[in-house]
Amino acid sequence: MRLFIFLILFTASFSLRAEELLFNYNPNTVQTFEGDILSVQKYHFVNRPAPHTQFILHTQSGDKIVEMGPEWYIEAEGVNLAPSDQVSVTGSVMQKGTKTYIVAKSLRSKDLELHLRDEAGLPLWSQLQYSDE
Repeated sequence: MRLFIFLILFTASFSLRAEELLFNYNPNTVQTFEGDILSVQKYHFVNRPAPHTQFILHTQSGDKIVEMGPEWYIEAEGVNLAPSDQVSVTGSVMQKGTKTYIVAKSLRSKDLELHLRDEAGLPLWSQLQYSDE
């Protein structure tokens, strides 16, 4: 039984680390990009119950993949992203192969302003669970 529990915890820990490596927020690489949304996708991380939202941002310097956060947080903030929306995204930029990723800190359009992470890059949705304590 102990071995079984250890294996479950070890597997969950490995999966979380893989996710953190893929979307590692670095305050030293923060930039702002403006462009049009080409497509919006929902995807699931391993061992995470809530799907996350990401979109492809078409900019003058090329297309970027923007990681927003969990779908429930985006929806709770009243945000509905769609192709052809013009937005400005501020976030940590990273290159993985030939793809450029932006881990979004904030998003602006003519109709909204959405904050996703604090100055250190900590997700605001993860802080919600501690706000009532």
